[in-house]
Amino acid sequence: MTATSTAQATDLFARSHDQVVLPWLDEQIRLLLERIEASESWQTLANPTTSPQLLLALMREVYLEIYSYQPQVIEATIATIARMPKSDAKMIQKMLIHQAEEADHGEIALKDYVALGGDEGYARKRRMSSASFIVASLWWGLCKMESPFAYLGGLYLFEGLTPIVSLRAKEILGQRGFPDEALNFIDFHSTEDIKHTNMVRKLLEYVVSKYPGTDESIKYGFECFAAIYPIPVWDEACRRAKLSVIA
Repeated sequence: MTATSTAQATDLFARSHDQVVLPWLDEQIRLLLERIEASESWQTLANPTTSPQLLLALMREVYLEIYSYQPQVIEATIATIARMPKSDAKMIQKMLIHQAEEADHGEIALKDYVALGGDEGYARKRRMSSASFIVASLWWGLCKMESPFAYLGGLYLFEGLTPIVSLRAKEILGQRGFPDEALNFIDFHSTEDIKHTNMVRKLLEYVVSKYPGTDESIKYGFECFAAIYPIPVWDEACRRAKLSVIA
């Protein structure tokens, strides 16, 4: 096989995988949304008979979970990016800029938590829930035990799912008269993450094209993260919310 034909074969291999990975990820997002809609937490959120007190408590506890795991996710992701091929400086730069833009999102969630009556001092000192600990551990596991490209699968779950559920939650909460001052996180992510989703899609196309074989790592990263997020985290928040309302 000549050098030209080898290059052409490699290019065809890369493009064929590029055409598969994004549709696969989108289909997994669709299937995950179906499971979310059947979950205890989403059923509680969407149920028009859910009391205003429980609705407030549910969102307060969800915000607390987001604040809890987010700093660890950011740190683990930056450490993962540090393992990327050092010859690809522009790719690394784009990845790091994205994480810089995400860095304060836990703090945004914390502000909404406080707006709903949460105690900031308690949030900053508490040991995170087991569900959030598992989320944080998953991201450190991807960093330490997998190809660094696997993080892109988990990242696509974050960026592909969040704007969809944020928009749906915003519509539900708006109909229920939810306080605007506690919607900063949801407002931001219902629009901002659309831009981030498009950015991650372009990054995925680039990675799969330039680094043949990375599609399997990307899919694995998505599957690992989807096994523990978001349903266990949100259901844990929902159970805590229900207990607080009863008490």
